[in-house]
Amino acid sequence: MSGVSRGHLDRSTQRRFRRIFLIAAAVMVLVLTPFILNGDLRLDLAHRANLVPGGDIEQLAGAGNDLSLIVPPIRATSETGRDERRFHAAFLADSTGDRVALRALDSDRSVELPLREFDFFSASDDGAHVLFQDTRDPEEIESVLVNVETLDIAAMPSSDPWPSNIPGDWETGAWEVSPGSCDGVSPNAAFIACFQNPELATYVAGDWEIQALVYGDSDQVLPIYRGTGLRPWAGWTKDGSRLYFENEEGIWVAPVSLDMFS
Repeated sequence: MSGVSRGHLDRSTQRRFRRIFLIAAAVMVLVLTPFILNGDLRLDLAHRANLVPGGDIEQLAGAGNDLSLIVPPIRATSETGRDERRFHAAFLADSTGDRVALRALDSDRSVELPLREFDFFSASDDGAHVLFQDTRDPEEIESVLVNVETLDIAAMPSSDPWPSNIPGDWETGAWEVSPGSCDGVSPNAAFIACFQNPELATYVAGDWEIQALVYGDSDQVLPIYRGTGLRPWAGWTKDGSRLYFENEEGIWVAPVSLDMFS
């Protein structure tokens, strides 16, 4: 075979491999683009591959649901005499029906409120009472006070919608007092809910990570869930056995116990 023929074949082979490479690169771009642009897809893949925590965590509701996690903050004092907040996941509030329905997360009992919906809730200092309000009409605010333990309810008059005989910052929404980076203490002071500081891995798969620490022993850390969206607000059942958290992407619950810590 002449040198001209061999050169022609070499150029033909190069063109063929170049076309194969370009086609393969185009396919890779088409496959990877959704993962590059969509953080939820990246996080779902990371959960499925067990690269981040939370793939087995139960999601109670997705984005755009009519459920609300009700977490009254509790004013408490630590063993060292320091003031601290503890966060009790008391209710799931369901606004899908004609009346707001509350499900107590400690007892699984339910009660229906004489409200069609609510847009504000606050709590007593000890977290024993929660006030639900429908403030859409400022002249006729509808208010209902709920006893967290007994589920007894009391309608408040629109002329005086704030409890005057129970200590509490009633005019401040309970969600405004949400756990910070690492101070989400459970009601029984057994665990603390913490949020991981942003790292490269966080940006690649998820926007935040919630963890549980043993109260008084920060070396014992249990990664709970990696998620997207705004950092959630969180609270614990009274016995500290379940951690609930919610943001605009949904509501989740995770079991927590001492034997889960390594």
